[in-house]
This record gives sequence, structure tokens and C-alpha cells, in this order.
Amino acid sequence: MLDCEAASKLIIPAFRVAVAKKLVLDYGITQSKAASMVGVKQASVSKYLKSRKSDGVSKVAGYIHSNGLELGIAEMAASGSEKVSVLRAIERASSDPELIRNLLSTRELQLLKKSKS
Repeated sequence: MLDCEAASKLIIPAFRVAVAKKLVLDYGITQSKAASMVGVKQASVSKYLKSRKSDGVSKVAGYIHSNGLELGIAEMAASGSEKVSVLRAIERASSDPELIRNLLSTRELQLLKKSKS
């Protein structure tokens, strides 16, 4: 999987999931409101709140959360920043070359990539 493909198929959705989960669980924001803030459907937020981390997006979201990478974006969203600003912050964070390298080198994602080949 190429870096740009990884960003579009895994990392950006995973950041959205991680931020939405943070908003719901730590800030008490409803799933619908959190979904709207990060550009996903409420059903997606519900799915990932119940997730057992079996798919690539969930695994990457777990990595993002375990490293606290979603904190600043979640704080920004919770403080009332415009949706477009939150989405830009997610895109910027998702395109960090070092993050992409780190994510793509994790054992779980290497196995996931091999299983899709």
C-alpha cells in the first residue's frame, strides 16, 4: 500500500474515529454531534465505539489514541472550532510523513497489508 493510499484509506478515517471517540467518551458530546464535527455518520461513531479493533481503521485509531495524537484536535472541536478547521487539522495530522512511516511499520498493519494482497 502506498503512503498516500494508506492516508486516504486508513489514516484519515482513523483520525476521524479517534477524535469522535474522544469527543463522546471524554467530552460527553453526543455521537451525532461528534460525527458531524469530524465528517462521518453517527452510525460510524457507534460502530467504532463498539469495535473490537479487528479492522485496519480501528487498529490505526487505537495507535492514534495510545499515542495521544487526537488530543489537540478533539480539544479544538470541543471548544467550538468550525468544522472546516477540524477537518483541516485531521488532514494535516494524517499527512505527517513520520506518522505514516510509523503506522505502516507496525506489525499489525504489516499483517493486514499482507492479508489484503
